[in-house]
Amino acid sequence: MNKHQVAKNFSNTENTRSLINMKDFLQHQIPAETNQVLQAELSKIPLDLENITEEKLRQLGKVIQQQLPEQILQSLQQLTQPHGLPFLVIHNLPIDEKLGKPPVDGKRPQHKTTDISEKILLGISAASDLLPLAYKQEKGVLVQEITPVPGKERSLSNEGSISLGYHTDESILTRCYRPEFLFLLGLINDSNTPTYIAELNKAFAEISPRHRYLLQQPLFRVELPESFKVWNGKVIQSELRPLVTENQNGELEIAANLYAVKSITKEAKTAVDALSNVLPYVSQAVTLQGGDMLLFDNSKCLHGRAAISQNGDRWLQRLFCRRSLMDIRRATDSNNGFVFDIKFLVLE
Repeated sequence: MNKHQVAKNFSNTENTRSLINMKDFLQHQIPAETNQVLQAELSKIPLDLENITEEKLRQLGKVIQQQLPEQILQSLQQLTQPHGLPFLVIHNLPIDEKLGKPPVDGKRPQHKTTDISEKILLGISAASDLLPLAYKQEKGVLVQEITPVPGKERSLSNEGSISLGYHTDESILTRCYRPEFLFLLGLINDSNTPTYIAELNKAFAEISPRHRYLLQQPLFRVELPESFKVWNGKVIQSELRPLVTENQNGELEIAANLYAVKSITKEAKTAVDALSNVLPYVSQAVTLQGGDMLLFDNSKCLHGRAAISQNGDRWLQRLFCRRSLMDIRRATDSNNGFVFDIKFLVLE
């Protein structure tokens, strides 16, 4: 079965979901007055998106810490703590008043002349004691535009418009180089396209002990995502590894694009299929409208996307975060900065 067949199967499950619309996850609503104050305070801070400094991140984080309700700040802390929240949603965050049309090249458009959405993403990251990061070969900027690109409709990436199956981001990388957390901020979603988010623990509990055992054995290879422009488009695969591991705190973690996993035995493939089959029934649908943010742990959750309708635009922004960049900076011989060459990390 090829990648596009897997994506089609993912799309077909959308009509048979029994639990997908049950909103039994943590959601916060920003009060209208807080939205206005955040907009005003963030507007006062000049920001050079091509030259982000830790001092600038601290300034943005201070505004967020001063203005967000304490309950939301506590949830942000719980997201980053061991055995904490796997994901949460925050509604009614301020975004730019004039956005214009989504970009058609996957890059920040020149007509977006204000930067409130970028400051919200970076500020919440800093307020959560996280650091942003990006990779030169995938957009190469910290705040990334997530919207379909004409001509790439069938790409299994953030630039495509076909359904995108369950995955974790940058799964080919070892744990110390992967994003630990992802933030997705809605700007425009006229197509009402949902993002699907599924907790690994809930899915793992629904499959057999044998399948759980197999997923924790070195029987799989993970591919470099299509979105990375590296080595002239050659398909790069990881060493043999387990898909599911246990971290130092005893928590289960996963690193996998389930639509691009290579299993070395038939039995191992049945384990991947078993996990894929239960994910629609333990996942939640989050339709990110303007000002909605989905924040999640990239190792404890898998996420995907429905097919994007041509009847309306969809434009999100994404931020990768980690608790520490020390290992990445050491591996890339970089003492500062937040954008890294993935070649050093894949081949490490």
